[in-house]
Formats: sequence, C-alpha cells, structure tokens
Amino acid sequence: IEKVRAAGIAYCVASSARVSKMHITLGQTGLLPLFKHAMFSSTMVSRGKPFPDPFLHAATTMGFAPADSIVIEDSVAGTQAGIAAGMRVFSYHADPF
Repeated sequence: IEKVRAAGIAYCVASSARVSKMHITLGQTGLLPLFKHAMFSSTMVSRGKPFPDPFLHAATTMGFAPADSIVIEDSVAGTQAGIAAGMRVFSYHADPF
C-alpha cells in the first residue's frame, strides 16, 4: 500500500463492514492510517455486495470510471460485485466458485 501511495495511485477500501468495524480491523493490523482517507461501507448504499453498489459508490466518489478501477477481493460476494461493477477483479479466497 505504501508503494501504491508513493506512486500517486488512488486507492480505498470498500467493505461490507460498517466504518466503525473497519476502524477496528484496520487499526489492529496497523493499516488504518493508510486507508482512513477513503473508507467506504456497504451501509452507505442501498444494496451491498454481491451487488456492485459499494464499488460503484467508491469509484464515483473518488472520481474514477469503473473501467479504470481495480478490485482486490477476498470473498465470493465481493468478487461478484466487482465483476458486476465492470471493474478488473483480482480475487483470492478459499471459497470455490
């Protein structure tokens, strides 16, 4: 993340979790300072993952077209949401498709 930031590439976190939970989990891993400028929750939109709404909201808010956005996901629902949003998705998880 630090290299992405240093390169001037915009990034955010778009999670199914509430922002308060993201503060806890990102805080526990030491990543909160790197993400607190742009945290998006499914609670900010009418439909959460697997619908594309969370990712579309994040991209729009940050000023990017979905086709110019990348999703890195760890869940099936998130992978489905990224694909439905028209974004390039890199997915890693143990759940089979």
